[in-house]
Amino acid sequence: MLNPKSYHAWNNLGSVLSDLHRYDEALEAYKQSITLKPNFYQAWNNQGNLLRKLQRYEEALLAYTKALKCKNSLYETWNNKGTVLRGLERYEEAIAAYAEAVRLKPDYGMAWYNQGIVMAKLLKYREAIACFETAVELQPNYYDAWYNYGNIFVKLDRYQEAISCYEQAIALNPKLSEAATAKAFCLKKLRQK
Repeated sequence: MLNPKSYHAWNNLGSVLSDLHRYDEALEAYKQSITLKPNFYQAWNNQGNLLRKLQRYEEALLAYTKALKCKNSLYETWNNKGTVLRGLERYEEAIAAYAEAVRLKPDYGMAWYNQGIVMAKLLKYREAIACFETAVELQPNYYDAWYNYGNIFVKLDRYQEAISCYEQAIALNPKLSEAATAKAFCLKKLRQK
């Protein structure tokens, strides 16, 4: 039986309901948890995660902002806030959020990767390369990072380096057809030179 006065219980119920794809009920449970304890950052963060999953980015941004007001040292929440800002095409703010995640946890490869994605969108390829390089150093098995790292080299006509990245991605995930297609494109470009 759920203790109706337990903010932890409501938060946990929200997580269970979310796992069951009962999203409206999950959001209500998180709301109840927050009503009972407004500075309970876990409920704000969980609410933000669910809203992000539902692509309700403005609401997710508000939830993450409230979570960070409760506890500013949540590097994963900073990363998630950056992802929501990226979804809203607020790229400079996204970069700042990812930078804060990295400041709090310098070895957080996901934030480096996400920052690289935004740098690429802004055509800041040198910065994107640095971000992806750090991401794969920290998480060498992160095939999406290798794939996107390769994509940056393609944009710079550095096909041999792109091929190396794509080969890493394919070795890690042989089903990543995009990497195989991109590698074939690079090989064709090299033959044309």
